Amino acid sequence: MTVSFSTSAIDARVADSLELTNAAIVTAERVVLGTLCCINGSIVSITEEPSSNPEAIDCEGDFLLPGLLDVHTDHLEKHSIPREGVFWKPLAAALNYDAAIISAGVTTVFDSLCVGAVGNPARRKLLPMMIDGVDQARRHGLLAADHFLHLRADIVEADIPELISPYLSHPYLRFLTIMDDSVARNPEQFRRVMRRRKKTDQEIDALVEQAAREADHAPRNRAWLLEQACARNIPIANHDDTLGNHSAAAAKDGMTFSEFPLSMEAAKSAFEHGLKIIAGAPNLLLGGSHVGNVAVIDLVKAGYVDMLCSDYVPASILQAIFALSMQHGTHTLPEAVATASLKPAKAFGLTDRGELAVGKRGDILRVRLVDDVAALRSVWVNAKQVK
Repeated sequence: MTVSFSTSAIDARVADSLELTNAAIVTAERVVLGTLCCINGSIVSITEEPSSNPEAIDCEGDFLLPGLLDVHTDHLEKHSIPREGVFWKPLAAALNYDAAIISAGVTTVFDSLCVGAVGNPARRKLLPMMIDGVDQARRHGLLAADHFLHLRADIVEADIPELISPYLSHPYLRFLTIMDDSVARNPEQFRRVMRRRKKTDQEIDALVEQAAREADHAPRNRAWLLEQACARNIPIANHDDTLGNHSAAAAKDGMTFSEFPLSMEAAKSAFEHGLKIIAGAPNLLLGGSHVGNVAVIDLVKAGYVDMLCSDYVPASILQAIFALSMQHGTHTLPEAVATASLKPAKAFGLTDRGELAVGKRGDILRVRLVDDVAALRSVWVNAKQVK
């Protein structure tokens, strides 16, 4: 039985081709046992038949998944500052990061970079270095994954417009996030964040008093960033919403996404106001937040999660997909895969990828389950093997 077919696949051996057979092919609708063929980088057929082509790769019953789209990962920073005070060469850091991303099954990644200190002054120096490292690797054709730019602005800092302006016209900028952990927004959350940054209660009290005396830059910066995003048609997200009115305000301001809502209240409000909710796969795999926020699995069961991202562990997405399907049973496998492939691809207008279907890019993962662990065996980008 043929699921989808193009006559150009009749003799794949005469073209730049890839044929994968004896595979459990995870399409957007179901799992197809059969053969997938690519020509010149694109998928041309998916059939429920074994291949007779002697050059076809026998997948031995392994799963084939579309390459993952990770719309939020801060992992480049870990390669750029491997230890406190150590700044790695930008190009080398970018290459190491790209290798880690591909090894996690991520073929399209949004490099999520902080604009402002966000509790670590080194980030001010680091931002241009990281962007330059990825740009340099791209110019030399050294990247295996597709890299887009995601800027996360700490709007409590006075000079955010000056820091972010050089990059607002970057050709690969696809996503902006507003971060606001100010006292004015939520005093309790401010104290939680400061404790995670190792501040004592006395130091936190002093910061609260200081904030009361100083100008609050967040409202002005927020309005300016919203204006810039709108003018450039760049999707924008609220980050770490703790209250329902945070999500409601984001929707009113024309935002599209809610990144990491920290409470059921905030997630429910985001859902009701039509925001697409991005949640972290590490939280899902750990069974809850490591800092006491809402558990992602609870958000999933409530129907509030649209997309999974890796946040700070690139390999977490692939494991989370199978956990949703096989451990928690909240999704079919195609539905779980879509949370990190088709849904983000549609949300960000990347219509050439995100699913295994005729006409889509040959971004493909070969995965085997070993003791409930998803073992990534091979990765193809545009039907070229990169792992």
